[in-house]
Amino acid sequence: MAPGLFVLSQDTRLLEEVQSRLSGRFELVVADSLKAARSRLEAVPVRAALAQLCPETLNGFSAQTFFTQLQQAVSAAPIFGLVGPDCPSELRESAAEGVQKCLPLPVDFECLQEMLNDCQSSETVAIGSCTGLPHRLLEG
Repeated sequence: MAPGLFVLSQDTRLLEEVQSRLSGRFELVVADSLKAARSRLEAVPVRAALAQLCPETLNGFSAQTFFTQLQQAVSAAPIFGLVGPDCPSELRESAAEGVQKCLPLPVDFECLQEMLNDCQSSETVAIGSCTGLPHRLLEG
């Protein structure tokens, strides 16, 4: 089963491009708001999240509240922000604390794929270090 990738955007052209470029490698969980994504995110564990940072995706929330809810929705998965020229400065500043990295729009998919590969590599190393080591049997 392909790892999950959450994509939050209301830009249909961006969503189509993400689907055409990444759908073979990831099971995409696409939503236009966090509210719409909640049930889908419960069904598919995600390895990373892409969030277009613009007033429309905030859905009326403050930037701080939006990032708090986004982080809760994707658990420990890294969040990558997609930032266009219409992104307000408050949102950019909050993104510095709320996301792993911001990418400018239009998306450089080679760079994005490298970052997503790094996420997979880090997770594989962490799992391997937990499962690949011999463990002592503790007797007490």
